[in-house]
Amino acid sequence: MSMKLLLLLASLAWSADPEQLMREGRPVQALEAAQAQVRETPDDVEDHELLIDLMFSLGLGIQGELAYLQFADDNPGNPMAWYLLGRAALDPVRANTAYAKALSLDPTYARAMMGLAALQRAQGNTADAEKLYRQALELDKSLSEAWSGLGACLVQQERHAEALDNALAAMAAIPYDREGYLAAAVLEPDMALQHLQRGVKANPNDPELLAALGKLQIGAGEYKAARESLDKALAASPADPQANYDRAVVGELERGTLDAAGLSRLMRARALGEKAPVAAQIEVDALIQDYPDCYLVFLLDGMMKVEAGRKTEALDSLNKALELAPESPDVLGTMGLLLLALNDPQRAYPLLDKAYKARSWDVELGVSAGMAAAGALGANAGVTYLGQVAEAHPTELSPIMALVSLLTQVGRTDAAYHVLARATERFPHPTLLLSKAAAAQDLGRREEAAAILEELFQLTGDPKYEQMAQELRAQ
Repeated sequence: MSMKLLLLLASLAWSADPEQLMREGRPVQALEAAQAQVRETPDDVEDHELLIDLMFSLGLGIQGELAYLQFADDNPGNPMAWYLLGRAALDPVRANTAYAKALSLDPTYARAMMGLAALQRAQGNTADAEKLYRQALELDKSLSEAWSGLGACLVQQERHAEALDNALAAMAAIPYDREGYLAAAVLEPDMALQHLQRGVKANPNDPELLAALGKLQIGAGEYKAARESLDKALAASPADPQANYDRAVVGELERGTLDAAGLSRLMRARALGEKAPVAAQIEVDALIQDYPDCYLVFLLDGMMKVEAGRKTEALDSLNKALELAPESPDVLGTMGLLLLALNDPQRAYPLLDKAYKARSWDVELGVSAGMAAAGALGANAGVTYLGQVAEAHPTELSPIMALVSLLTQVGRTDAAYHVLARATERFPHPTLLLSKAAAAQDLGRREEAAAILEELFQLTGDPKYEQMAQELRAQ
């Protein structure tokens, strides 16, 4: 393993499932667990794939590509190394070259064929992608991404019967993988409930299957079963917005404040919201008359009125929703955000604080609560709050940037710099590094700022950073 990749993989204990940690809204811990897995099992290609995908999702794609470029350079005869470089590459031309290199070393390396197929599909070459996916699956039927990619190619060509056959074959080949069951449920609606029940039986703790099953059980009128499925899904994946909404729907159905007909109308109004807001508002007005005790109706009414700029009327609707559901994070957050927009942090703060504590994975809710704290309780309170949000979500830029902005506004430039210095140690995102360089320059540390800009140039290859460093040094 290369030195650069070893440096990437910090010495951490392998103690948790990275995917589960991501579902729990804990991306830093997920990245650390993925790094540790690769360190523990450096020859496990799936562990490497997961690490690469996590780095992409967290904005660390540049670092990932650099690390795997070194890995391939250090292992020039290993097709896995070149395949991983292709997967990590940010540019499709570089990815294609890496996959081709892997296949030149081993013409039967199925994952590299799968990678080439994904590139072809992304470029709209569906027929070529289909051929490559089929070749990959002939060699290795355990490749979930190849089954999914082939299914997508067939759907794009409107070959739905073949796509269903593909999903059923995937279910048989990889019974522990969710994708076949989810695809079959979409492609064969009359059998969707059975497909998902079969999937949950094979994967009893899979949150995506449980959430999809719960949604179908709502439609089938099986509210108790839906509640149980959704509760299990949210226990594993609490940040799933659709599952959270569906769970709220079940609660209203079980309380009798909404019925199946009302739910159908509510869904229609939500779907109309963006494309036909007038028609949606007419539907919601009728729903308010027919379901006066359903907080979801008033919540939707309030949200639509906010979008329409009718903020005073929106407050009335959200107050009613809050009266009906005082513990709902959706109502608390929506009301708090509206009050903050109306420059009323005193009333906004307790609502946003309560909503964020209920949904601590919602970073933007935390940032809004921090800004409301600054307005309601003073800058120091806002700094403390945003610091806690940033600490809890070190891979998110928004709380760090909000904290730095607030510190700068109150003249605490040195503190802002230290926040950025610590943040870049934990999460060296280019945006944070650039902000750190700006903070260093504000403090008169020109050489340090120039050094950071040089680091950015080395990291990204963008010549503008080198030019900025040279200009700083010339001053």
